[in-house]
Amino acid sequence: MITLDTISLFLDKNVPIAFSGVSRNTKKYSSQMFLDLEKNGYQVIPVNPFMSEVGNKKCYNSVTELPSGIEKLIVCNNKKDTDKIVEEAINKGIKQIWIQQMSETKSAIEKAQAAGIKVISRECVYMFAMPTGIHGFHKSIKKFFGALPK
Repeated sequence: MITLDTISLFLDKNVPIAFSGVSRNTKKYSSQMFLDLEKNGYQVIPVNPFMSEVGNKKCYNSVTELPSGIEKLIVCNNKKDTDKIVEEAINKGIKQIWIQQMSETKSAIEKAQAAGIKVISRECVYMFAMPTGIHGFHKSIKKFFGALPK
């Protein structure tokens, strides 16, 4: 069960978070999310096999290549890649994974949970990390209807 405490721990700005799926196209949702997280003080580490850097940051080809000690991962990519990314995360020792809406697969969630990883899914990072504009409105609606994690 996903709780607000689990989400708050994941979104601790003092701890780096790997971000799989940052796009080369800066207009894509994943790139916007990555840049917004960075702009809002999160320590995000980009992962994309087709990029060597994002802005002035080194971009890692895979979760496997991340530096040791990274324990959190946001998965915001095409769902056809999610299972592979989760397997890499398990092998890397990632402790917490947020699988963004539209990236999740049942098998990826089950694999991660079976490996003892805390998984957040079916929730939007924006609603909790930067709840402004439409994302703040969406969060308010979920709260009003009792659908927000408690």
